[in-house]
Amino acid sequence: MAEPSQKLKQFMHDLFREEIEEERRAEIQDETVRIQYERQPVPTASEERERAPEPVKKKPVGALVALLALAIITAMYFFWPHQAIKPSVQAPDKSAPQRTDQSLAEQESQKPSGAVSVAPDEETGGLVIAANPVATVYVNGERRGSTPMTLDTVRTGKYRIRLENPDFSAWETIVTVRQGRTTKISHTFSKFGTLVVNAIPWGRVYLDGNPIGQTPLTVENIPARMYELRVSREGYADFTKTLEIKNGATERVSVKLNKETE
Repeated sequence: MAEPSQKLKQFMHDLFREEIEEERRAEIQDETVRIQYERQPVPTASEERERAPEPVKKKPVGALVALLALAIITAMYFFWPHQAIKPSVQAPDKSAPQRTDQSLAEQESQKPSGAVSVAPDEETGGLVIAANPVATVYVNGERRGSTPMTLDTVRTGKYRIRLENPDFSAWETIVTVRQGRTTKISHTFSKFGTLVVNAIPWGRVYLDGNPIGQTPLTVENIPARMYELRVSREGYADFTKTLEIKNGATERVSVKLNKETE
């Protein structure tokens, strides 16, 4: 393999080949003119001015020097041997916290879960759930079984309890389990319906003697059974009616109140 200095020399020679040949041609031309002048008789001053050859134009020396310097720098960059630079690899920061399988397992254990039974050495309480009729129990969205249900070891905290029976609307509640205590839940399912009451003129509405609002009135989730409805307004005779709220149905009542007679 050629040495770097030989490569540089060959590169410089190829780069300035045209300039060197042009300089040689200019020197030969100058020498030829000089010899011709020596062989010719001495001309008069006027003939010398007429026959004086035009001076050979040469390239500016400054531009040639700058071009030469640029060529040397370029040649040194491409032909001079370079030491391979290895990429630096930053060592890991040992002070930064490292995620381990154990820490991930701990994080998973902290997430809310429907599985409420835990180890007895943790802070726990009890949970008793009953329903009439029998219902399916869901704890934090996870099915746990059917009522009656007793959970003796439950991690302390809040839980969403949902009871479902195919013949009734589902029922939900939020309970808090405290350490060393037993929380009891009991629910009786009822079928529900809707009551809609309108009156001309408007009046106050009572159901089994309890005020529930004024017309126009819509009340949802009323337990299905028989009720005594009353609509009253000052200066008008009361309107009363016995009605039945049926499961999943809407009971509509339209009333026209009459003024009291003296």
